[in-house]
Amino acid sequence: MSNLDVDGLAVHVGGPGCPRQPGKEDCTWYGMRMYSERTQVLLSPEQLRRVKRLARQQRRSVGAVIREAVDAYTGAPADARREAIERLLALDPDPVDDWDVMKAQILAGSLGLRADELPKPSEA
Repeated sequence: MSNLDVDGLAVHVGGPGCPRQPGKEDCTWYGMRMYSERTQVLLSPEQLRRVKRLARQQRRSVGAVIREAVDAYTGAPADARREAIERLLALDPDPVDDWDVMKAQILAGSLGLRADELPKPSEA
């Protein structure tokens, strides 16, 4: 008997061998994403065999394997987001000062003062 549970935007149908249900043999994940475009692709018997083998090994549908290949080949929007993150991480951050200096700057700013206008700890 299958066990349905919603995990984020995917529906998990547990079955025998499912990693989330020890002792079961298989499970299936159904994404909640709706695809609206249909196309037909003719593959050689060898190409289809390789795609089916990958799908079986990854416990995914043939369609999911093909969609991932299309995204990888055409540069999916996820790749653009990843590239943007990499560019942000490559930026040289502002210099970071010693914590005591930064803490004094934060405190002074909150009081409307400059850090050098704060009394020294020995004066307080």
